[in-house]
Amino acid sequence: MWSINRTDDGPFNAFKNLGDDLASNDPKTANDNLISMACSIVRSAIANSTIETMLRDRASLRQQVRKEMFEVVKGWGVWLETVEITDVTISSASLFKDLQANFRENMKRTAEMYRMNVESEVKVIQASKQQEINVVLNANEKELNEYKNIIAMELTQINLAQT
Repeated sequence: MWSINRTDDGPFNAFKNLGDDLASNDPKTANDNLISMACSIVRSAIANSTIETMLRDRASLRQQVRKEMFEVVKGWGVWLETVEITDVTISSASLFKDLQANFRENMKRTAEMYRMNVESEVKVIQASKQQEINVVLNANEKELNEYKNIIAMELTQINLAQT
């Protein structure tokens, strides 16, 4: 965001450096010149910083760009209101993949731990249900054996009574 510097020779310098385009509601040439300058300064700042700094400390980058740009455009008759970085694009696919490696590995590890926890919980539930089934089967088997014994005793009594 910028405006014409209204102090001293600001308006004259702006007209001299940015041209007739300033008379329109949308000074495309002036905007393009300022965008080009900002891009150059951003490229320079990025080239002289680490990737970690670029990713973690964008406020510092913005402040550095604003300071350098303010110095450059001061002589153009422009007052720099603010500098914002609206879009960040990592052009190198391999660099982007490398930057994502830690995130992807953490997500893979988290998913694997979640899967292992679920499997463990399922095994505990299965063991518990199997134990309940075994208790019922044992009770049924005891009851069946008791009925067999009762029937065997009754058959024995019937056989003794017939003899």
